[in-house]
Order: sequence, then C-alpha cells, then structure tokens
Amino acid sequence: MREHTETLIERLSREAEPVKPLSPPMLRAASLLIPLLGLMTAIAMWIGQADGLISHLHDPIFMSATIGSLLTGVCAFVAALNLSIPGRSAAWAWLPIPPAAVWLSANALQCVNHIATIGLHDFSPFASADCFVFIMMTGTAIAVATYLLVRNTIAANTLSVTALIGLSAATLGMALLTFFHPPGTNPVDFLTHLTATIALVLFMVTAGRGALEPN
Repeated sequence: MREHTETLIERLSREAEPVKPLSPPMLRAASLLIPLLGLMTAIAMWIGQADGLISHLHDPIFMSATIGSLLTGVCAFVAALNLSIPGRSAAWAWLPIPPAAVWLSANALQCVNHIATIGLHDFSPFASADCFVFIMMTGTAIAVATYLLVRNTIAANTLSVTALIGLSAATLGMALLTFFHPPGTNPVDFLTHLTATIALVLFMVTAGRGALEPN
C-alpha cells in the first residue's frame, strides 16, 4: 500500500499541469454580455419593429418598463457571475432588485392605464401565448450560454446563481420582445411575462441542481 501511494504521488507530480486562474468576474461577464447585447441589437434592428419602438420614446412609463427589463437582465447576469465565485459577498444577489422594481412598477402602471382607457373586459388567458413562447425560447438560449460560462464554479452558490441566470435570461428576452410586440402592456401580457420569468427561474434552479447531483 505504501509503494502504491508513493507511485501515485510520483505520477501526479510528473503529470500535473499548472491550473489556469479564472478571469475576473466582470471580464467574464463582458465576454458574453457584450456579444449577446450586440446580437440582440442586430436582431431587433433587422427583424424587429424598431420604428414602432422609436415612436414611443416619448412615453416615460413605456421606456421605464423597457429599460428596467434590460437593466434587470444585465444586473442579474453580473450578479450571477460574481456569486459563482466562492467567497463572494451574498449582497451581489441584491444588484438586480432596483431595476426589477422599476420594471415591475412601470408594467403595473401600464396595466392601470390600459384598464382606465379601455376598461375591464374578458381577457383570454392565452392571448399572449406568443409572448410566452418567445421569452422561453430566447431566454433558454441565453440561460444555457450563461450556465456554460459558470458551470465549473457554480457549486458554491448553486441556488442563487441559477435563479439569477433564469431572471437575467427572462428579462433580457423581454427586452428583445419589445421590438416584436405592440408597445404597451395589458394585464394578460404582464401576467404572461411574469409566468415566463418564474418558469425560467424554476427551470434553471432545477437543471442546475440536477447537473450537480452524482450519477
């Protein structure tokens, strides 16, 4: 047994290679976030309805909802990468809260204005099904790309990191949806967006925990 242990140590010392340190979290975030935002901008400009969005730049509530969604996605993304590093402060999880509050408040106010203008009427719960599909499809792609970036260090704060990845993916998907969706949010739209966000967060939390379980 002694000889086997010594042989193992000699082999490991002979074959061991230097470990490449991880890049700083902000640099890693930028390496994916900048190309991602660039791709989203290109898609929005080439395929989306940019003119329709530009015509509503004067609406502060609409713009607050759009910018709030985008900033929530960016902040949740940065928070997820920082929390994926062991020893980082848990306070990073609060980073997306302020823009998320703006996003939620602006959307709620849009719903109030919608009801005040049109009134209460029968809404089909599936009226915004296309929005749900869009957010889930784009959000899943963003979430998977982000997960691959942090998968080697995610074990430290699995629940927080995966939840933030889901939140980031959903809200970035919603920001992109703005270019394909008629301006404004009605109650069904709002509930659909929230449902898609919750679904993506739960999906990422479940998938992240499952990936770490031993086979």
